[in-house]
Amino acid sequence: ANHSRRPSHPTFEPLQLTITFKRTRGDKITTQKTYTIAASSEQSDPQIRDDSRIPIKKDSSAATTPTEYVNGNTDVDIQSIRKVGGLISLTLRISQEGYSESQERPSANASLGSHRYTVSPTVPIGKRTTVYSMADDVNNFKVEVQLLVEPLNE
Repeated sequence: ANHSRRPSHPTFEPLQLTITFKRTRGDKITTQKTYTIAASSEQSDPQIRDDSRIPIKKDSSAATTPTEYVNGNTDVDIQSIRKVGGLISLTLRISQEGYSESQERPSANASLGSHRYTVSPTVPIGKRTTVYSMADDVNNFKVEVQLLVEPLNE
């Protein structure tokens, strides 16, 4: 009897995740940030921590006024990465803090906003997919989170 032995596959699969945060006002993209991170299915939960300081516009024209800043922080926790066939399921826990999107550039009276959301999409490998979208029709802006999962070094 011929017993062909299949090579044993690791329980994890190396992946590259590309997460894009896009904000548009009307038809114009106001900000777009892209993070790319290597991850593995069935393994540890990668994290992204992006903390930045954004200078605030002052109404005063006094040159001696020190510049003030607001923090613009984006945190992403990627959890429970699973591969089933050509699909990847995972959980994204996203936390963003900073000035409100209703203003192009923060000014001294900018309102600070904090957004926290969890999405657990199942996406096809190799296809950029919008996994979260929020539209504010009053202030005419839209926020989108796009995810692209690709095999790493295949």
